[in-house]
Amino acid sequence: MIFATVTELRNVLLNVQPKSSWMEDLLGPYEVLDEKSLQQLVDLIQSELDLVISTECVDPALSDGSVFHRRCLQALRFLSTRYRTLPSSLVIHDVQRNGQLPVGGGGFAQVCLKVLRLLVEPDEQVREKTHRRFCNEAILWKQLKHPNILPLLGVNVKLFEPSFCLISPWMKNKDIITFLRHNPSHNRHKALQEISAGLLYLHSRNPPITHGDIRGVCIHNFR
Repeated sequence: MIFATVTELRNVLLNVQPKSSWMEDLLGPYEVLDEKSLQQLVDLIQSELDLVISTECVDPALSDGSVFHRRCLQALRFLSTRYRTLPSSLVIHDVQRNGQLPVGGGGFAQVCLKVLRLLVEPDEQVREKTHRRFCNEAILWKQLKHPNILPLLGVNVKLFEPSFCLISPWMKNKDIITFLRHNPSHNRHKALQEISAGLLYLHSRNPPITHGDIRGVCIHNFR
């Protein structure tokens, strides 16, 4: 099954009867597709999601939070994590590495280019699981649009090969702990409101998104 047009994709996702295995039934046949056709399908679904989160979408049936939006996201996550294929629009090729040492570190990756640590992982199954998690995180993060959520610019899979990285804007204030240490008179009540607004946005997604590692050093997008 190949979706020849956007209209065909919309009709299928809007009219499919939900059940426990609907995703497998609908997208399972793509396992036999060639790499080019699979990439085209992933790109088509991402283009629909881009329309949903843009201001150009005026059809309620296709809007953010709609059944169509949710099914597009489910389909994209299924294809990306199962076949490790990301939308072409997410991949940034002209990335330059500035220096050899990480500026900072989080629970799972180095920043500001967030590099997943595959270089030191000898277990192939663990590397595979990490790769799938990377695809899932990239897909979910790319769909988010909120003033208090740091945007994902894209990903790069070559610069730190075999590791790969998530690319987001450089935040000159670093994290909120460092910022408040140097700016003790900053309005902390306003900062808490902004943090809460970002979390509320994540939790209000369908399905809800849980950050899982919320702490001061992970809070960057504030003013």
